[in-house]
Amino acid sequence: TSLSSGQLDGLSSSQLSSLSAVQLRGLSSGQLFSLAATQLDGLTGSQLLALADTALNGLTSMQLRSLEQNQLTGLSSVQLTSLVDTQLNGLSSAQLSSWYDTQLDGLTSGQLSNLANTQLAGLGTTQLRSLADTQWNSLSSAKIAGFSPTQMAALTATVISALTTSQMTGLTSGQMQALTATQISILSVAQLDALSVAQVKAIATSWNGSTSSFTEGKDAWKAHGITDTQITLLDNAHVSGTSALSVLFGV
Repeated sequence: TSLSSGQLDGLSSSQLSSLSAVQLRGLSSGQLFSLAATQLDGLTGSQLLALADTALNGLTSMQLRSLEQNQLTGLSSVQLTSLVDTQLNGLSSAQLSSWYDTQLDGLTSGQLSNLANTQLAGLGTTQLRSLADTQWNSLSSAKIAGFSPTQMAALTATVISALTTSQMTGLTSGQMQALTATQISILSVAQLDALSVAQVKAIATSWNGSTSSFTEGKDAWKAHGITDTQITLLDNAHVSGTSALSVLFGV
């Protein structure tokens, strides 16, 4: 039988944990909204999974923030997709880091782009690798600039090659230095052309930012992974390029 809000308010966390899936599915968003954080603590991950998507929408950001990691990992990707930005923004970076890849993959590009930098900073390297191109493309250059060098270095070649020129321009010097040879070697001409003087100098540290065909700087970039093929393609893209990397290589 369904429970009234009055009956729910009087239940302890241990009593809530004894509710069946059928009873939980009958709860409305308003009833969930009325529950105290101490009551929600009694629900298991399996019980949370039984809740209807519309019912989850009744939880406040503070209620969601009170959930333990083993409770959150019980939610399905479909349930997480139903959460609105104000609910997701209440989650801590530690809570997000506890999600399975399949849960994170369920977030829409809009939901992901609205997460705070501090939340994104909590994502593990495996989680970041699992994101689809459409999810990555939704992130602003400022969001990507907030990732740690360790997070950037762990991204797959597929993810790196999918970064837009706008996103590339946002990479910090620390992130540039953290890119692996494999990641550098798959950057497109458009991505390389988008790099600023400061970004190029993050690897070619002795370059003054204006000297053309600077040997030490070129050697530094080659040691960091840029290939002869990429340099040739960069040369073929323009008669005499004015981008920072084109000036460095004299192409």
